Amino acid sequence: TPACLLLFHLLDPPTFSMGILSYFTSSMINSIEVTKKKHVLQGQMLELRTKKKERDYMIATRIATTQERVWWLAAFYGALGAVSFGRMIFLRRIVPLPLDFIPFVSVPFLFAYQFDFAYLDKANRIDKLTRRVLDDDRYWFNEPLELSTQEGRDAYYKMYNYLNEERKKLGLPQEKHWCQ
Repeated sequence: TPACLLLFHLLDPPTFSMGILSYFTSSMINSIEVTKKKHVLQGQMLELRTKKKERDYMIATRIATTQERVWWLAAFYGALGAVSFGRMIFLRRIVPLPLDFIPFVSVPFLFAYQFDFAYLDKANRIDKLTRRVLDDDRYWFNEPLELSTQEGRDAYYKMYNYLNEERKKLGLPQEKHWCQ
């Protein structure tokens, strides 16, 4: 009854009020800690996703740039061989191209390579190659990362599903898994 509660409160005020107060505050603190932990995990997943995408893009760009250079070097050595072969036909004897002639072939190729990058379409070609490398699952860095804890995997799948629902609303294709 209310009279008994009032009498109990008058007789022992600190114990009664602290018991109720500590019950509500501990419940609120636990709720806040769970929410904080959830947000920290989401932040870590977003940071991990961003770092993986940055790393993948950097590696794919290096691979694409190397592929582009290999094609230019193949063209250079092909032109060097063609000039040497043409010289042998012109001279009517088998004499390799002297080393003095190499700058006459290499300098125009170096200039053309730099000119292509500065004024033509090399940057766009490298970007297309980069995107092709990123979409190709044969490269080791395109494999999903492995998370060590079940808590991390749960946070990943929750975020993954949420992001794919948002992508679906925007009419974008589903993102492939980047963790497991």
